[in-house]
Amino acid sequence: PRPVRVLLRILWPLLLPPLARFRRFVTVGLMPPDARQALGLPWTPRQERALRRFGRALRTIVPLLPERLRYLPLARRARAQHRAQHRAARR
Repeated sequence: PRPVRVLLRILWPLLLPPLARFRRFVTVGLMPPDARQALGLPWTPRQERALRRFGRALRTIVPLLPERLRYLPLARRARAQHRAQHRAARR
C-alpha cells in the first residue's frame, strides 16, 4: 500500500544501518569457523551465544507463521501444486 511505501521511504535511512549490521552478524556467524578465521573476521563467544539465541527464537516463531510469510512466492506455488496433485492422486 502507498502509505507503507511512503513510510518506508522516509524511514529507510534510519533502518538501513542496523539492518546492515544484523545482516553482517548473521552472515559472519553462519560461516564455518575456519572460513571466518581465514578471512580475519572476529567472532566472540558472546556473538556465538547471541546467534544461537536468534536461531532458537526462529525455530520457535517460524512454524507459527502463516505460509505466506514462511515461503517465497515460488515455493508457495510449488507447495500448492504438490498438495493439489497429492489430492488428485488420492481420488
